Amino acid sequence: MPGTGTNLKERIHRHETLSIAPGSTDMSGEKLQQLAAAGYDLIFIDGQHRPIDEKELLQFCKTAAQAGLPVVLRIRHPDEAFLAGRYLDFGPLGIIVPMVEREETVLRAIESFYYPPLGRRSWGPGDAYGWGQFAEGFPYAEWWNSHGVLMIQFESLPAILGAKGLIKPGVDMVVFGECDLTLDLSARPDAPFKTFDECHRHVVRETEDMDVKIGAGASPLGKL
Repeated sequence: MPGTGTNLKERIHRHETLSIAPGSTDMSGEKLQQLAAAGYDLIFIDGQHRPIDEKELLQFCKTAAQAGLPVVLRIRHPDEAFLAGRYLDFGPLGIIVPMVEREETVLRAIESFYYPPLGRRSWGPGDAYGWGQFAEGFPYAEWWNSHGVLMIQFESLPAILGAKGLIKPGVDMVVFGECDLTLDLSARPDAPFKTFDECHRHVVRETEDMDVKIGAGASPLGKL
């Protein structure tokens, strides 16, 4: 049951390794149970590069939760960070905001992701992750604020160089997009970094004193 097991948000802030499996909303409950039994912590749904139906997402999140495998959804575009709360009402435990470069994007994501006093997420969690374990309303908001997982994705040189300013309280984890980052670097011959590994090491150095987990991989998938 959601909320009764290990708190992934706490694990992230202890810098423990997470395993994230690729997923699609047409996966069966049996397949999701197999992934959970294999030790995956989350299943990734890509709303950025794949078509996504909200009703299908809602049903998928219910099935995944029953299998003990929470969903992390990558939303369509950084300019839609303000819609994080809407997507969360369909059942994901986590949101990934892609292509982050501006502080404004991060602040909008935090505002929409968290309930007061941490954010301004609108109340309406009837299908939200973990809601079913609460007999009454507002204690859920406190529970959510200490369990929901917010990730931002760095995929360009401006994000790498501005990492320290982009990571705000409320951001749990940074993940990367190597393909877009490599394309961006190739278009900037004077860039101070030439490879993904150099960019990754820079972000790790810049954030070593911050309460955030820096994903170990080149994408939001696998062991991070």
